[in-house]
Amino acid sequence: MSLPESATAMSADQATDDAVTPTAGGSAPGALVAAVLDGVIGAVVAFTHDGRLAAANAMARQLFAVDERAPLGSQRESIVLLPLAEWITPMQSELRGGETRVARTIWYAPRSQWLDLQVVQVGKALTVVTAVDATDREVRHERLSRTERELSSILALMSSSARVIDLSGRIVRANASATANADAVSAAPETLRELWARDQPRRLEDDAPLEFLGTAGMRALAGMTVRNELTAVYRSGQDEARVLEVSASPILDDLGRISGAILLDRDVTDSRRLERNLDEEVLRSAELESRVLTE
Repeated sequence: MSLPESATAMSADQATDDAVTPTAGGSAPGALVAAVLDGVIGAVVAFTHDGRLAAANAMARQLFAVDERAPLGSQRESIVLLPLAEWITPMQSELRGGETRVARTIWYAPRSQWLDLQVVQVGKALTVVTAVDATDREVRHERLSRTERELSSILALMSSSARVIDLSGRIVRANASATANADAVSAAPETLRELWARDQPRRLEDDAPLEFLGTAGMRALAGMTVRNELTAVYRSGQDEARVLEVSASPILDDLGRISGAILLDRDVTDSRRLERNLDEEVLRSAELESRVLTE
């Protein structure tokens, strides 16, 4: 004998309630799901295809409008998600447009928190909404962005050539002075090795070639600080060697580990020539004065 249609519908509803409503002993599937979700970082709620609450972990009960006294299956999606509806409702619209996962990072003023929101469609039966505190990450990101802007401003104001090097020896940032000699034929060096090959550096005191590992940048990556070291470079298109005053220092991360280096160089060829001319002029003046005094 078949059951009336109303009885069949009632049995289906009851079965759904049993699946999503924990019992006092915690033996229902919903209680098991909630226990598992409590180990998840962040707030997690799940809804059935008809918009009824299927599961919510402890953090979700604090963030969303979950009624602790009512059975889960009696609580509707539109009410539970009300605190974050401003952001979640448009995300749900994208799901209905064919997406299976939509993510946003939002500023939630009531808690002064950045939250990573996700709405995920799991098959046809379940929709899962998660909210994870992203405040620490966003604060670190803003601090890093501010430091990057400050560094860019400082580098732009420097008359010396300035290059920031990563651990692999790649030049990740250079100011205008460092790229001034680049053109369509000879692009700016992208690595310390390319810079070394272009400059063909030599020690000023004995005119001996400077080995790659002996350059200021490589020594800084090895943990050394180089200050005002004079080096002769032979760049293409220049009639004579140029004398550079080179400084370099390692960059340390929060744990004191080397994460890169900063390399500075300043062309002092003309100033050294002027100093030599001045010294020679002083010497000639002294000789002339001595000759006059002895006559």
